[in-house]
Amino acid sequence: MKSYRLAFMLFSVPLAGQAFGADSTLSANRSPVQGYADITLMSSGVSRGRTINKGPVLQPTLKAIMGGFSAGVTANQPLALKEGEQDQEIDLIADYTHAWDIFALTLSTLRADYPGTDWPQDQEVTLKGSFKVPFNPRLTISRGVEGAPKDYSYYEISSRQEIYAKGGFASSVGAALGYIDRPRDVDGFRHVTLTAAASYEALSASANYVIETDKKVNDLTDQSRFYMTTGATVLF
Repeated sequence: MKSYRLAFMLFSVPLAGQAFGADSTLSANRSPVQGYADITLMSSGVSRGRTINKGPVLQPTLKAIMGGFSAGVTANQPLALKEGEQDQEIDLIADYTHAWDIFALTLSTLRADYPGTDWPQDQEVTLKGSFKVPFNPRLTISRGVEGAPKDYSYYEISSRQEIYAKGGFASSVGAALGYIDRPRDVDGFRHVTLTAAASYEALSASANYVIETDKKVNDLTDQSRFYMTTGATVLF
């Protein structure tokens, strides 16, 4: 059972309209304190190129944003749980972003809890750099500090390019390459993920295709290659 356990760690399963988009704090300048709520439906629960749930997963998120700070909670609820798969997860998230003209740096932490199980809580910290230039390159470094991912490091290079934006409608394409360093398991490149995303006002959707770069690194059988997400976001 625990061999299937891997948290939906921070930013690993993004909202469709933000699949490779801006940080939530980029909208924080509108008012001193801002609320953020979204709900996302995924056709499969996929985290960092690794399939956690073959069936659909519902992911609600609620956050408060003040300046460069944000904090909130995200839940991952499988709608069609299969034997051996991870059940419900609740994540507490906090982050801080500082932005310059063409570069933004985000430091964040996540603590994951698994209700109804005897699994200990997982925790990791993440440092992310985003460049506001064509193709929006981003480097993410995550380090496990507690629980199953303790002492694990995850590195991801991603890019997103907007291809259309007009009248409330926007579309983009993107890609991500992930590498995992595990002292107690196989290291290596985990996945390449290709994404096409579209949004209209508060609604969003994405189509994602995962390419396994090393099956020994993913160490799961019957991986999802293609999955869809749909979501809705409200700022208040």
